[in-house]
Amino acid sequence: MVMGSICALFDGEQLSIELDEKETFIVEPEDEIREEPWGFALGYKYAQDLSVYRYARYMGKNLIVCFGPWNENSFDLFNRTWIGIQENQLAAIEVFQHEEGSFIVGVVPVDMSPDRTGIIQPLEDKLSISMNAIYETRSKYMLLKMMNPDLYLKYERYLLEGVNQDD
Repeated sequence: MVMGSICALFDGEQLSIELDEKETFIVEPEDEIREEPWGFALGYKYAQDLSVYRYARYMGKNLIVCFGPWNENSFDLFNRTWIGIQENQLAAIEVFQHEEGSFIVGVVPVDMSPDRTGIIQPLEDKLSISMNAIYETRSKYMLLKMMNPDLYLKYERYLLEGVNQDD
């Protein structure tokens, strides 16, 4: 799904995303992997599997939403979505769940964030991401020219189906 802008609203319990000021989706927490029209919702264990991001890119998805616990360690963010987003030029919304209160953070390619960290902090409970900047950056990267989606998807499709490739 091609989208120009993403606006995420989080009230501490429920996440809603609005695409291009037209469509709004309520995103329920996920422990595994769930494909949605806008992208994929992931549990934190699946977010550590970098093949998920390549699969998402090949499937034409642009947004990953990751749900998982916050254990007071900021490196969790980098072990979850950050690397996959950088490598595949996607966007992510991290929903960190904590007994003292949940919060969201945006993850984008490094050159899309003002401080070049790849992290976008929400203003209060609202997070805005411009996908147009990501599409522009993608057009300059060699990755697109070197991708072989047919070969990759021949094997990677098993990831979301939960099928053992050896069967």
